[in-house]
Amino acid sequence: MDGLLDRAVRLLSAFDDDGAPLTPTELAARAGLATSTAHRIATDLERLGLLARTSSGGYVPGTTLWALGERAPVATRLREAALPHLRRLHELTGAESHVTVLDPAAEGAARLRCVVRVRGAGADDAGADPDPPSGRSSGADSDAALSAVAVALGLTGPVGARSTELTLVRADDGTLALAAPVPEVQGLPAAAVGLVVGPGDDSDAAARRAGPLVVAASVAVARAVSVEDSVTGARLVVSGGGPTG
Repeated sequence: MDGLLDRAVRLLSAFDDDGAPLTPTELAARAGLATSTAHRIATDLERLGLLARTSSGGYVPGTTLWALGERAPVATRLREAALPHLRRLHELTGAESHVTVLDPAAEGAARLRCVVRVRGAGADDAGADPDPPSGRSSGADSDAALSAVAVALGLTGPVGARSTELTLVRADDGTLALAAPVPEVQGLPAAAVGLVVGPGDDSDAAARRAGPLVVAASVAVARAVSVEDSVTGARLVVSGGGPTG
């Protein structure tokens, strides 16, 4: 007979990869538990932050899961694998580069969390960051960067499908934000590599030059994570992606 911990893990494992909300009935059915049992355990998990409720009453993974996941070696490897490629991207473009991941437990703009960014020489930020990536403090960059990543990760768009190519968003002040999804890696959250190009007479030309570099960096990050995991013995599967150039 399953113990309490086993049943709790079954509830937490019931969600799809995108963390879409589940009704209490759906959650119980997927976990193979009686509705009353699932409700009792889910209430405790919600209290601990391992589950959260949406405004419509559905369950989603809680932010405590994200915080715990940040301590896992796979999350550390994502940051470590991405950093050299973000530094190179910044060197080639002079623009702020970042990797942002999707937190399905959060709502609105908080669903996008910047895990590492490069703003300039010696100005690397690593670790979960609740603030959106932004090239300046005006806020226009933040909106543009968030919008580009949201499209890349399928949060917005006509069918909500995850993009497979480069997304470009222009802010009102002329700032351009680019984002490309990192090819799917089993065990990692959905992620995108982004770049924020400040406004200027040559911003369009800069964005055209930077686009292929952003796409190449996104593929390189996925491959770097896979290589690191193969060294440590983990088996992560990368799907999609082309040559990094």
